[in-house]
Amino acid sequence: MKLVAVCWLLLVPWAQAQTLRLNWKPTDFQPLTELPWKDNGEPQDVPKIIERIFREPNPAIRYPVLAEYLRQVPMLHFALAFDAAVMLEGTQKPSEVVARMLRIWAERDPQAAWERTQQLARLVGFEEGVLQYDSWKGRPKIQVQDLDALRVSRYWLGRHALLTFPIGVEASEVPKTKKLRLLKAFADLWFEKFQCWPGAIAAAYSKDEQRLTDMLRAGSYDQIRQGVVSSNEEMSTAAFEVRLRRWLFEHPEEGPEIMQRLLHQHWTAGPVAPTPERNTSASRDLLLLWSQLDSKSLLAWSESVEKTMPETTWMARCIMNVPGGQSHARPLAFGH
Repeated sequence: MKLVAVCWLLLVPWAQAQTLRLNWKPTDFQPLTELPWKDNGEPQDVPKIIERIFREPNPAIRYPVLAEYLRQVPMLHFALAFDAAVMLEGTQKPSEVVARMLRIWAERDPQAAWERTQQLARLVGFEEGVLQYDSWKGRPKIQVQDLDALRVSRYWLGRHALLTFPIGVEASEVPKTKKLRLLKAFADLWFEKFQCWPGAIAAAYSKDEQRLTDMLRAGSYDQIRQGVVSSNEEMSTAAFEVRLRRWLFEHPEEGPEIMQRLLHQHWTAGPVAPTPERNTSASRDLLLLWSQLDSKSLLAWSESVEKTMPETTWMARCIMNVPGGQSHARPLAFGH
């Protein structure tokens, strides 16, 4: 109990110093070019690492990196990392981020995860989404599990956020008898709270996430220089972005060549979730990173392609806040 109290004492001052990421400006985001930790560090380092992860603007990169960190952070600090991540997620997609983290927690320490799952179940409510209750006609009755708990909470959850708990328990290394006990307790909780069968358990997250974090750890950009990436699946496009970032980070003077390589990339329809074939455009995140590494070369490049790539030029100038960047009334949206 003393250890838990110490962890909360570390978290509370940090939380009070933050106003969540709603106050972050677009330029406060920092695209990742490597994993933001060298070792697991001390408890006071955990919120700093979580914050650095959340400053990654691309969700397809941010959440796999968060998962990788949670798989190796000492269990002593897991609850601290969990709370810091939920706090920074705010009201964007708390159910999704809780589902990701709860599975890892249950795999590493099923008993501690079960104790937190019971607390999280109290925060289930407004499952249609508040904006869906624009009228009473045709809408289900608003039901919350614990009104008092929701009143003091920064967020609420959909019940599906809890369904990754049994996945983690099944993947854990605890004895089978303990697994069965926890799975039965979860089923009893579910029937008590929701009076229904949970349905299909959420699938495990793609193993491609590991490939992406491996690239952040030691990925090479040479393949991008020499070859063509043909898949159109989300994790492949995110991995492609990561390799470009590493190339840019190590050789910012080669920014124009990197953009040329990017613009010649052609994505074909993916086998899992086919989408129309398309060419690639410069991402805001890559332009943001370039501006942080070498704004002069980015400005020079954007001026050289002003006539052929007006949209990219406008985006680059907005990021750098130079004349011409605010000539269109269009917001820069980071951190979806």
